[in-house]
Amino acid sequence: MSYRKTMEFFQAKNIEKKEKAMFYQSLNKSMSKKTHSIHDRTPHFIFSAENPVHPSKFKMTHEEVMDFLDVRGYKIEEMNGKYGDHEKSILIHNPSKYSIKHLKQLSSDLGQDSSIYSDGYNHELHFHHGDSAGQHVKGQGSNFHRFEPQDNYSTLDDGTHFTHNLNFDEYHKDRDSMVPDKPSQMAKSERIKRFPYLRKSETVKSPFSKADTKLIHYSSEEGLKSIDPSFQGSKRKDTSSKQGIPAHPMSFFYHEDSEPESLVTSGAKSKYITSVGDKKLYDRGVDTEGVGASVMESLRDIASKRSINPNVVSNDEYNNALHGKLKEMGYHGIHNSSLPSMKNVVGLFGDVEIDSEHKMHPNDFKNANAIDHHEAEKNKENAKSFAKENGHHNYKFLNNLSNSLKAEGEE
Repeated sequence: MSYRKTMEFFQAKNIEKKEKAMFYQSLNKSMSKKTHSIHDRTPHFIFSAENPVHPSKFKMTHEEVMDFLDVRGYKIEEMNGKYGDHEKSILIHNPSKYSIKHLKQLSSDLGQDSSIYSDGYNHELHFHHGDSAGQHVKGQGSNFHRFEPQDNYSTLDDGTHFTHNLNFDEYHKDRDSMVPDKPSQMAKSERIKRFPYLRKSETVKSPFSKADTKLIHYSSEEGLKSIDPSFQGSKRKDTSSKQGIPAHPMSFFYHEDSEPESLVTSGAKSKYITSVGDKKLYDRGVDTEGVGASVMESLRDIASKRSINPNVVSNDEYNNALHGKLKEMGYHGIHNSSLPSMKNVVGLFGDVEIDSEHKMHPNDFKNANAIDHHEAEKNKENAKSFAKENGHHNYKFLNNLSNSLKAEGEE
């Protein structure tokens, strides 16, 4: 065989090898592709073991429930999500019909308000406790979110954010329920509070519920008598300044027992103290009146009429609409108990009169309460001087005694 023909032979063999390798690689990829109950519309069951809102018969952590189901042969998957609070939930793939009642009972025994069963197309949210125990609501289809929503969604391992559609206008009695029929119509605010399927009806106690709670604002300006919200964003150096001043500016105050971020305290010369007083604050994390949900619904309706994807609503657009609505309703400000980084922060719409001003001290960056560290340091030095002049050695005792007398007004 000539050299040329030999080369052509081996070249043809190499091409054949590559083609075969590519074919087998593609085949293996298609065979190993994971199917998912949500995308493939196959039966599944969803519930959570976290944050029970009713008394539970036994205590089990999320991980313990996952192990319990895994040992018993269920095909399970962990999901993250947010329903007022961030929480983990459990999705069970293709459960047998016989197991559904046992899974509902498990959810109930764990103190959960509800759980959902779906055949892939039709969903049923079953209530286990409360006024709606023994009833369920139905729905069809799912809403897949392009971007992570503000609230009421679950997230799969592949990053898909989804919410099952459910009709809260009509309630149905469970087949095995002994509970008498109840009215099918409910107030819209109640439906919103229960949406979608892991309702958290427990009332969240606000850290700002007491009128005498101190609020602290940090500023690089000294000598202010009030805090003007129109300056919001005017001195920020991060990316949020690109958005400009919002339609409804706010001034931000920290709860006296919280620790502010270094971005806030950096460059601050004074901290200004005020009280909650009679200020009317709305918790957008709980959204008990359904204001946030109704605003989002209105924005999506507007987007839909303009042939825009109704699921794509920017945060700026939503915040402007929400804050405007709350101001119309007479609220003085907002906070968000569902966000760990914001639950101890209040945004106030109007001009805020301050009660007192404290010059910033290095210790203020470690402790955000209303203690005047300059005064405390002065007391310590006075105690040291007194101890030295009078032959005492325990100046700390004297300092503590002095502070306690001041607190009792006996100085």
